[in-house]
Amino acid sequence: MNAHIREVIIVGSGKLGFSIKPERDTVLYMFKDFDFNYNRDNKNEKSDLDIAIISSELFDREFKNLYHYTEGYSSSIWKDRNNLAKYVLKGRLVTRFFPDDFKLSKELKDVQSRYEKLYGRIINFEIYKSWFYFETYHETNIKNIQVNLISH
Repeated sequence: MNAHIREVIIVGSGKLGFSIKPERDTVLYMFKDFDFNYNRDNKNEKSDLDIAIISSELFDREFKNLYHYTEGYSSSIWKDRNNLAKYVLKGRLVTRFFPDDFKLSKELKDVQSRYEKLYGRIINFEIYKSWFYFETYHETNIKNIQVNLISH
């Protein structure tokens, strides 16, 4: 993948052991354990693993591949185009918002497939343009959690 080991980081509940994502309806932080839904009922999917890759080179390469694939972002059948655009403006490529039939570069796809088989769960990549965007995103989340805890 040509990313240094220090540029590849497990983030989210897979790293912390609990989720720091707020509930959609209440915007409260429930801090659910990793695999909370699966442990309550094994018919539910296991929690996914979120992997951050901080690499300007990889960001540019995947962004360029996406540009060519979508013919300059002109594809109108792409349902998550606006969601992806919001993240790109924040220096992040969030692969779950790529078009369904878009193929990640072979090296990324190989890494993703290998770890999905190994861990038996979905692997999500987020590719950050630089450490500035990665750190700013996580600092903002921590501040939001602080405000939420103080106000409740």
